[in-house]
Amino acid sequence: MHQHSDFTVIAEMAPCFGVRSPFSELGIPGMSPNVWLMPSRGIEWCDCGKHHVLDRDTIEYFAAQIVSDPEWMTHDEVIDTAMDLWNYVAVCEFFMMGIRTSASVVTGNLAPKYRYERGLEIVAYFSKTWQGCPEEICRSVHERED
Repeated sequence: MHQHSDFTVIAEMAPCFGVRSPFSELGIPGMSPNVWLMPSRGIEWCDCGKHHVLDRDTIEYFAAQIVSDPEWMTHDEVIDTAMDLWNYVAVCEFFMMGIRTSASVVTGNLAPKYRYERGLEIVAYFSKTWQGCPEEICRSVHERED
């Protein structure tokens, strides 16, 4: 059974209530979910029919093909890494909202860029919690620029 600390539960629930993760305001560094240990609660990121554990190496493989600065990931590079991982060429507002929520949970807020490791964690959190979008109201709002 996976144990959550109170801090982890608060960090995960804050976006559900339309608020930022409180840890940046409290000055508590590193109080975000450990995305590498948390179970996947979303749909499968790989459509081969087998369950694949989403680990740091997998996400870094995709990020390495996109990220231009090995120390930082821009918000757009986070989006593009997640898109490549999921094999999407275009995404809807629900995907973008999921990325924003993931960035808020992992880092406490949205930013133009994140430390590289935090960018990987944002993609991991998103991918482990992504539930898809309601297709009947889904439309593309972002496409990959190669």
